[in-house]
Amino acid sequence: MKNRIKTINIKWIASFAVVALFSLTSRVIGQEMPQINVRFSNPHYDSGTRLYYLDAELNSKKSNEYLFGMNVRFFYDATMLEFQNLDQFSAGYNIQGKSPSAIQGNGNGGTQMFNLKEATAFINGAIQLQDENTPLQVVQGKWVKAFRVCFKVPLIVQDIQDFCPSVLWDIKPVDGTGGFLTGDDGLVITLLENDPNTPDVSAPAHVSGAYFNWEPNQTGEMPYGKPVSNDCVPLGQVTSTQDNNGKGFALYQNEPNPFNHSTAIVFVLPFSQDVTLKFYDTSGKVIDQIQGQYKEGRNIVNLDRRSWMEQSRVVFYRMETDGFRSQTMKMVLINE
Repeated sequence: MKNRIKTINIKWIASFAVVALFSLTSRVIGQEMPQINVRFSNPHYDSGTRLYYLDAELNSKKSNEYLFGMNVRFFYDATMLEFQNLDQFSAGYNIQGKSPSAIQGNGNGGTQMFNLKEATAFINGAIQLQDENTPLQVVQGKWVKAFRVCFKVPLIVQDIQDFCPSVLWDIKPVDGTGGFLTGDDGLVITLLENDPNTPDVSAPAHVSGAYFNWEPNQTGEMPYGKPVSNDCVPLGQVTSTQDNNGKGFALYQNEPNPFNHSTAIVFVLPFSQDVTLKFYDTSGKVIDQIQGQYKEGRNIVNLDRRSWMEQSRVVFYRMETDGFRSQTMKMVLINE
């Protein structure tokens, strides 16, 4: 087994189907293919870092199996979450190939496909067994953790008591085969092949997935379902006291950054007062300012497209009040 694992070099999306097909002859003919279930579970939010975590868990419907690998494919609500990384892998497993990064669609994609508020983003990566001595056993009737997904909660998300973002495994809900996109194989899982009479390392499995805070319809037509609030956590105060200057004032980096059409600036005040946000070009000239009376605590200024953004790529900004001036922050514009 040790030599077989080391000699396989998988370019995941292209080669995964090939590995599974080879295993069909040794495992599927004359016997039923194993059924593996997947879910996201145990949501956790760290208010100090604004990080939101979900565990990826598996169980087996009919027989105890050992995980070989899986392509990690899921959609999520890009207005509420920013993907960071995968971590806390089960012993012996790690990312196969490059670390995945978010692929974000247009502003209508999330609405048209999933009934989300705006944009959706897609993750396409893979994990695989690296150490034959510690394979993860996927058992009947018990969920086991394979890895963890880490997101960041944008500052523009308001302080709310019920934070219920939608995260969807790439498994089409009606027939359970393939993914949501045209020509998409969806979520694929392979199991460790333990037959000493075959040269294969992995064997295929049927995969079913539980959607997190999202409910599918039964028509098979877009939108495929809708968000629901089944598994929520309180955010509390999203801002971090670590960024505060000790006087009750804080100015945060605009998000998103870089940006094109709009961005948001968050700041904190020790009491209600007049505030001026000043914007400077690279020469130090004031090119715009926003003034107003703002409340004690956390405030958000939504900055939509302005005329000076057409000429500038880098802009600096800072917050001023009667008796306080913040450090200068840098924002980057994308002019298409």
